[in-house]
Amino acid sequence: MKTENINDGNISTMNFDLGFANPVLLSHNVSGEKSASQYDMHYCVEMGIVCSGSMKRIFPGYERTLHRGDAWFCGIWEPHGFSVISAPSEVLVFLIYPPFLVKTIFEGSSGNDWLKPFKVTPKSRPVPDVRKKEHIMCICRKLLDYREELSRSHLAICTMELLALLAMDWDHGKVTEAGSFRHYEVTARAIDMLFREKHFIPTGEIASRCGVSRNHFSRIFSENMGIGFAKFALGFRLNNAACDIRSSLMTLDEIAEKNGFSDDSHLCHRFTAHFGVSPMQYKRNHDGLPYKP
Repeated sequence: MKTENINDGNISTMNFDLGFANPVLLSHNVSGEKSASQYDMHYCVEMGIVCSGSMKRIFPGYERTLHRGDAWFCGIWEPHGFSVISAPSEVLVFLIYPPFLVKTIFEGSSGNDWLKPFKVTPKSRPVPDVRKKEHIMCICRKLLDYREELSRSHLAICTMELLALLAMDWDHGKVTEAGSFRHYEVTARAIDMLFREKHFIPTGEIASRCGVSRNHFSRIFSENMGIGFAKFALGFRLNNAACDIRSSLMTLDEIAEKNGFSDDSHLCHRFTAHFGVSPMQYKRNHDGLPYKP
């Protein structure tokens, strides 16, 4: 089956205010009609449950159709998408602070790696059987009934109950991880540097700062993200520039300098090739503040 192409031009970068004091965010999403594919990525890991309807979950090189009681997992900064294929559709999405899973240890389970379901390749992640699905739906119904009254600690406990249920009897000894955890950390570190610094960083430089060779870095980044670092970074800088063009009073020269382009001509060339319109036309097509040429 041919999978959809996840590329740098259609992925939204999302940020959530999570930490040890607030390790889990629960989102209840209801859709009354079918939808086109939408893509995003974020630092927190994601676990989701389909409560009704059906949807397609999309990952680089892999996609899967999910029905009532099915679950999905997304790793740190892993590009992913979805489309509703049978409505009405109702899902619960758990966004989890990764260090919380690393630090969570229950008596008698010190060897558990709670990040494991999020680190392996998408096709290797836990898939609940019929018996588990009924238990999963029971937990989800309780969460929906009491979600307005749930404290942060209660939500974290319910999240771990679901994760433990999904990981129970999962034969993770035979699955393939998306590279070693070291590779996973290198990819996350590179993306974090790019997002913090927001300017052009050569592939060789970022590989050196991550402590690996350029060739090795390029290979593991492409394997984990489904796209090369240079193309991913360019898409990120262009999306930032588009945001500045829509909503700021900066000149095009200022926007170019802020986002790592040599000058306004360089930005115009890259922007037009990427979005199909010039920065000025893009500004006209969107509501916002007056454009300063």
